[in-house]
Amino acid sequence: MANPKSNTLFHFTKDIESLQGILENGFYPRFYLENFNWLDSSSDKVAFPITCFCDIPLGRVFEHVRFYGSYGLGLKRTWGLTNGLNPIQYISSTSHYADHFKAAWKKMWEDFDKDDDREDIRFLSLLGMAAFHKPMNGEQLVDGKLKNKEFNQECEWRFVANHPKHKMLFENEFTNEAKFKKANQIISDSLALKFELDDIKYIFVKEDTDIPGLVEYIRRTYEKRPSADISVLISRITSLESIELDL
Repeated sequence: MANPKSNTLFHFTKDIESLQGILENGFYPRFYLENFNWLDSSSDKVAFPITCFCDIPLGRVFEHVRFYGSYGLGLKRTWGLTNGLNPIQYISSTSHYADHFKAAWKKMWEDFDKDDDREDIRFLSLLGMAAFHKPMNGEQLVDGKLKNKEFNQECEWRFVANHPKHKMLFENEFTNEAKFKKANQIISDSLALKFELDDIKYIFVKEDTDIPGLVEYIRRTYEKRPSADISVLISRITSLESIELDL
């Protein structure tokens, strides 16, 4: 029987330049605006500084990359657990669990004052929990367009950066370009998600023609590392083009 989950945590991106940036600098969490209409239609949208991964088995990876991009890394699950990643909790809107969460959420927003309560531990705790919850299905903005998505099929894990002063942005802050860029830069400078070379199990590129340039990039970037480390890292490179028919 095929394993329904992978022991690897995957992260995919749209282009090889982004992949190279991750290899050199780690993952930079970015503020992403979450719509909590599934909890309460009157709720404000809130953005969290997150980086997303998934633990879908390799046999299902192509349905994922068509949505998120064909360049990525697969890292050891133990690395994810050590660095505070957590699986998403998917919520059925008709469940008792959803009823309890909705009641707590509604009460929080009724009592919340943006000017006075932003550092209230009760507010931050529930908001922090909400960052790891999603509805089972809904719409997601991709390349400027809303697309229907069965979120629970994604097997998502998240890293949510825990900065003492920049835990979230409200929608009016998120849409303010200056505030958005400043907050992202602060998070990137202080809370980049790092890994060691031996944490990497896979490096994915879209096509075979991507491989030579990436090999050269790795040799140049890690020229001070032992040659054996570089050789092992290069051996992790796989083109999706070459394995698509076998998965």
